[in-house]
Amino acid sequence: MRILAILLLSLFFVGCSQKNTSIENSDAKVEAKTTIVNIVLVSEFKDHNDGVRVGGGIGIGSGSYSGFGGGISIGKIFGGPKYVKIDYEKDGVLNSVIQEGKECEFVQGEATLINNVELMPNSKCR
Repeated sequence: MRILAILLLSLFFVGCSQKNTSIENSDAKVEAKTTIVNIVLVSEFKDHNDGVRVGGGIGIGSGSYSGFGGGISIGKIFGGPKYVKIDYEKDGVLNSVIQEGKECEFVQGEATLINNVELMPNSKCR
């Protein structure tokens, strides 16, 4: 049993002492790919949970190693983020995206799609 404990501790310390082997290149600059698309429809996206999230957990152990925890996020009450669903046409194909923003920031017409993921607002809220 002692040998097993010593072996496990040795493996733990060997794993902790290894250096980060990832290569980082801070000189590389990645440019965003932009595409002009045509917005067809903009609508407010409603969260089915109404912005309320609840989570919790219980841990049971021996001695003083037991406990419990929990949390709640009520973004609706404190003005959490708003989302919009945008239907747009790209190369003759209708696509949709759901992203953070206000409905008044997007109108029908041309808009810029960044990295095939997010649309830039093409209007200003009054």
